[in-house]
Amino acid sequence: MPIKNVTISKRTDNWYISFKYDLEPAPLPTPKKRAVIGVDVGINTLATCSDGTTYPNVKAYKQAKKRLSRYQRRVIKKEPGSKNRAKAVKRLAKAHKKVADIRADALHKLTTWLAKNYSTIVIEV
Repeated sequence: MPIKNVTISKRTDNWYISFKYDLEPAPLPTPKKRAVIGVDVGINTLATCSDGTTYPNVKAYKQAKKRLSRYQRRVIKKEPGSKNRAKAVKRLAKAHKKVADIRADALHKLTTWLAKNYSTIVIEV
């Protein structure tokens, strides 16, 4: 299968490479357990389903707030343009990336579970 597009990116200290290519998905061998579900994405909860199930928001920022503020103070106290400031900025970026990754992981787990168990998913806009 020919590769259509390649993207190389860097987030904090990590390099990522992504490939785009055409792939015909194979149908899942097991039928879906349930037919239709409606999902309301909210502020207080990550998602509320039409069957009454609620999925709580991951409190990643609240848990990391103390550490993030400490790293931010360290960045502010460093001399602009110095190597130590660059190291402090990198440490702060890693902490922010960790929070973002925790949120993305929770969202991926929820959407994967919904896609595996329901044949039709309706999302309120």
